[in-house]
Amino acid sequence: MADLYSNASVRLIFSPVVDRADAHLDIALDDAMHRRLYGEARSSFGYGDAVFLRVYAWPASMRLTFALSDGVLAVAPGGEELRTETLCFSGSAAATLSLPAVDGTLAVQRWLGRSLPGALRCTGRQVTAPGVLGGAGNPVAPVGAVGAVGAVGAVAPVAPVAAVAEVAYRTAWAGRRLVVPWRDAPAWTVCLAVRGEVEEGSL
Repeated sequence: MADLYSNASVRLIFSPVVDRADAHLDIALDDAMHRRLYGEARSSFGYGDAVFLRVYAWPASMRLTFALSDGVLAVAPGGEELRTETLCFSGSAAATLSLPAVDGTLAVQRWLGRSLPGALRCTGRQVTAPGVLGGAGNPVAPVGAVGAVGAVGAVAPVAPVAAVAEVAYRTAWAGRRLVVPWRDAPAWTVCLAVRGEVEEGSL
């Protein structure tokens, strides 16, 4: 009777949760692996299909706990890849990457127009330009500059930051393989929940 639902659709719902606001946890389909297996990136699967997932976690020492509503979940190969993105520093000297960067791998390829002083600093997904950040994360300038007031050697807020940078970085993921066996239904929904716990002192 399995051929009755040969075109069955298995719907996947991901639910990542972390115990720290400054940590990052995300789950995505491994499109590269699916292209190798099926000849295309897929968003729907049938019973018995191998579904490969990428779990992005920062910091790398984060402990992961998985809960699955149905099917079988197994460890699959992880990996790293080089990504490029365009970051817009709009209103402040801080921007956010799409995925967490491996520590020490972020590099500016070029500035699209105005650049920001100093080297960019990256922690997970958060990118900042310390050369223009004040104590509360506000753009600052040496007193005596246009728009700044106060004692000699102090800093004061200036106009909002506006800069765009093309950056490259490496991101890493842990791999998982999910298979849902045949069920007596034309469609099926599976929920995968992941909880990330950050060790004290790792951030």
